[in-house]
Amino acid sequence: GFEGKQVAAALYENDRLIEQKNVSLSKEGFQSIPFNYLPKTGGEKKMSINISALPGEENISNNKKVFYINVLDNKLKVLLLSGAPSEDLSFIRSSLKLDENISVSSVTVLNQNKIIEKINPTAAVDSADIIFLIGFPSKQTPQPLLQKTIEALTVRNKPFFFILENSTDYTLLNPFQKSLSFSVQQGISKNYEVQPFIGAGDVENPLLQNNSQNPADAWNNLPPVYQPSNDFKAKPGSDILSSVKINNIPLNRPLIITQRISRSRSITVLAFDIWKWKLQTAPKNLNLFDSFILNSVKWLNTANDQKQVRIITSKKLYSPGEPVEFTAQVYDESFNPVSDAELQLKINGPDKTDILLNSLGGGLYEGSFNTNLSGDYSFNGTATLSGKNLGVDKGRFNIGEVDIEKIDDRMDYEFLNSLSKLSGGNFYFADNSEDLFEKLKTISELSSKEKLTVSEINLWSNQWMMIAAIFFFAFEWFMRKRSGML
Repeated sequence: GFEGKQVAAALYENDRLIEQKNVSLSKEGFQSIPFNYLPKTGGEKKMSINISALPGEENISNNKKVFYINVLDNKLKVLLLSGAPSEDLSFIRSSLKLDENISVSSVTVLNQNKIIEKINPTAAVDSADIIFLIGFPSKQTPQPLLQKTIEALTVRNKPFFFILENSTDYTLLNPFQKSLSFSVQQGISKNYEVQPFIGAGDVENPLLQNNSQNPADAWNNLPPVYQPSNDFKAKPGSDILSSVKINNIPLNRPLIITQRISRSRSITVLAFDIWKWKLQTAPKNLNLFDSFILNSVKWLNTANDQKQVRIITSKKLYSPGEPVEFTAQVYDESFNPVSDAELQLKINGPDKTDILLNSLGGGLYEGSFNTNLSGDYSFNGTATLSGKNLGVDKGRFNIGEVDIEKIDDRMDYEFLNSLSKLSGGNFYFADNSEDLFEKLKTISELSSKEKLTVSEINLWSNQWMMIAAIFFFAFEWFMRKRSGML
């Protein structure tokens, strides 16, 4: 009945108007309306679409649609920490800048008191999602920067990419041993020319893929790079992605190592001057070097997507008084389920409260929250075990902003018809109500006509029954007496 009428459709983010459009309603009753929305920050956003009411509209409760979206941080922050200026630093930076979704910053050490870039180096380490260590740490590394980097890798488990350079100070590497994928014994200072050797078992590894018809052959034919003569050993639990070959003879020495321990991931290249790999493959239009760097970033970033604590609600929109149900999963650092943790949930909104989720076993937890106060709510959950923090999670939900019962007030024929059949009944429209009355009449006629009457008689209140009982008892006593039974 509203065909051709003009309405205003508006998109909101957290009650802030994003865009509004005037729309002419179609006769089909359904139409798509595009909105331009560019979120300023990442995280979970409450969105809503409002349609203006028309004169004579009976139900305006369904003129509003509320939904939630999760906006990812579009720019992945990658920090290049270099112990000294180098060609490897320049080539890696140019490869990373090929991806518009990566924000690249660098900290290049010149001496104890000199950083080339005019940024706060410790703040850059704090904000980075992934760190590239290129010849880092060096002897010239400032102590505050060194300590902040040690904390980021060994305590906060930030994913990192490590490359040896001439500037690398092996003594300063000792505090990083917990996070490094290799051990090293220093020997005579000498550099060997080595080439990658990809074994048959690693041909399909996603880190090695490129636009060559045979990616593994492309790797095995790269020009030599330099590896120090120190004795490098891959640690247990790490994977050797590429070993080395010298003069086309494969050796049991690691070149590229990957490591995954809980949420910590790292990639190590035990060589320098790897910029030559790009210089030689560029004339052949091979993207081997760029693909390796960008694939490494994707692989390292996977660790950030894993959470030891995950808490969700059964849905996002609830009616007042309807229980808000929470389910959660808790894991330890090795991602084994934890069933005896304490999972505390802090709920903020018009009604503020704290609840403790109950363990179901197998790392699963559940709990509920009930309130009659409408509005936007958020929750923050923290899991602890023996005083140790296992992780946190957060989310949002809404109570009562939209009357769920009035979102669609049309009859749900499919549901009602199915319900009648499952219960052994029939479905009738108002137009065929005569059929319903006829059916009810038939049922009434076929019903049973029996009449059941129930009477109760209290024997002890009847005097004749009392006399009869006394007579029979006396007669019995007389017969027993006469027969000598007493």
